[in-house]
Amino acid sequence: FRLLVPFLERVVALDPLFDYAYRFGGVAAVGPQGENVEDANRLLERGHRARPDVWKIPYIRASNCLQHTGDKACMAEGFTAAAGLPESPPWLGLLASRHLKAESRDTEAFELLARLVENTDDPMLKLRVEERLGTLQTELDLKALGEALGRYRERAADAEACPKELSELIDNRLTQIPRSPSGAPYELDETCKLGPPGFAEILK
Repeated sequence: FRLLVPFLERVVALDPLFDYAYRFGGVAAVGPQGENVEDANRLLERGHRARPDVWKIPYIRASNCLQHTGDKACMAEGFTAAAGLPESPPWLGLLASRHLKAESRDTEAFELLARLVENTDDPMLKLRVEERLGTLQTELDLKALGEALGRYRERAADAEACPKELSELIDNRLTQIPRSPSGAPYELDETCKLGPPGFAEILK
């Protein structure tokens, strides 16, 4: 493991476009307990700069992080980069969106899934992506409504203030009240908690 990356660095110095060298080193140089993973990922980073058209290079790096380092930013960036390349498998979009969401990059996750649902011909994958999009859209809507509720309470100078109608939350940052993907209206319950009917059960 220790000698493989330096050897391959000499190989790619002679032929920087030899993508198999990066992919081979990214896998074979990592020991069963994650030994040498930093050197392997450094080689993969070099490979991604040299061959940004090869989806397996960022995918392997993100997989190394998933299995051995726990670096969430590495996973999100690697899987997203791989999913954005033309020859990558469609399921990578779902994987990338999950890791983007774990990094609180919800808008990027939504945009990635929206592109995927437009471009896939697989009916089962399309159904799964649409379901994920619906849940993510609801979460984004509730986040925007929650922020608007916070601004409403600031204007009222009352941390417990609760509007009678959601329309009272409209301001220069929330210009209209969204409807949930299912068509059900968002509402406030008796404790001033936001959500569409049944959303808590959906999340469970």
